[in-house]
Amino acid sequence: MLLPENLTVSEYIDKKITELENTAEASSILHDKLEDGIAEYDKSLSDKLKDRMSKVLFKSRQVLKPKKNILLVEDDDDDYVLISEALEQSSMHYNLDRAKDGIEALEFLSTQLEKSNSNMPDLIFMDLNMPRKNGLETLKEIKNDPVLKNIIVIIMTSSSSPLDVEIAYENGANSFVTKSSKFNDLVQDINAVDRFWFETALRPDNQI
Repeated sequence: MLLPENLTVSEYIDKKITELENTAEASSILHDKLEDGIAEYDKSLSDKLKDRMSKVLFKSRQVLKPKKNILLVEDDDDDYVLISEALEQSSMHYNLDRAKDGIEALEFLSTQLEKSNSNMPDLIFMDLNMPRKNGLETLKEIKNDPVLKNIIVIIMTSSSSPLDVEIAYENGANSFVTKSSKFNDLVQDINAVDRFWFETALRPDNQI
């Protein structure tokens, strides 16, 4: 990265951070320049400047990433609030819909199939223990449907029972995550889901 002759490394990085902070929509060029600066001059930057860079890069990554449609199937209002707040603090860039049980979830999916411009979810976070139709029954229906089966379904539940884990995977769950009672751990779990399913894993439609 070439520096303007009249600026020090720290002054240049500070200038780029300010530009990114003041940009209404994140610029991929500014973002890349800032990341290049971190990689090249990391050892010469102050901890305060590094922390500021980390925060602004985190925010710009969210804006630059395409939004994912997330369906949260959760009957408990407190858990819904906790997970939705964790999503806000995570690396995901998303639209969020909620269903309170399996019946609502399947009705939502059916409605989206009928729309030309739908919010068909890219990923579903599914609780197991719900009234009317539980998570396992709903999972089976989704994975047995030729159109819906490729939707990523993450079982997110308070259970850590080996039997629940085994049955969930046997019926097509893409991942099984035990809900953490610690907020920061929940955010990290969601970040791990985001990194794997939307950045690393190759999907059947050949998209990453």
